[in-house]
Amino acid sequence: WLLNGSKVFISNGLLADLVIVAAKTDPANKHAMGLFLVERGMQGFERGRNLKKLGMKSQDTAELFFNNVRVPKENLLGDAKGGFFYLMNMLAQERLTNACGAVAGAEAALQATIDYVKERQAFGRPGRTSRTPASSSPKCVPRSTWRRSSPTAA
Repeated sequence: WLLNGSKVFISNGLLADLVIVAAKTDPANKHAMGLFLVERGMQGFERGRNLKKLGMKSQDTAELFFNNVRVPKENLLGDAKGGFFYLMNMLAQERLTNACGAVAGAEAALQATIDYVKERQAFGRPGRTSRTPASSSPKCVPRSTWRRSSPTAA
């Protein structure tokens, strides 16, 4: 197999010794792609710069370039036209797993915030002690609802 092209925003692209490349194998079939193992040091396989990003700075994100990279047939994973289906097979489960992790992280952040607010000191007093009784505090309602129901809202 001969690979040509590039990929961008590849996590751990600079550090990886082995990358799995999804590449078109039949131009007439939009779903025909193979999964190829490309190893560090293969002729024509180059890594670009470390891309700047907002978060996860400890993990590099890079560009990868493939210029006539010869990939031996042993480095093809499964069927040469089955890569798209291999990738899609577990996509729904992967998304659900990521969503569960995001919800768990948000719950942990909320709980840490609540614990901090209950324990912190502000102006020499506990933060949970307020001059305004909790019963007279504004309730949490969607901003759009508040604006419609408030005659003074702009």
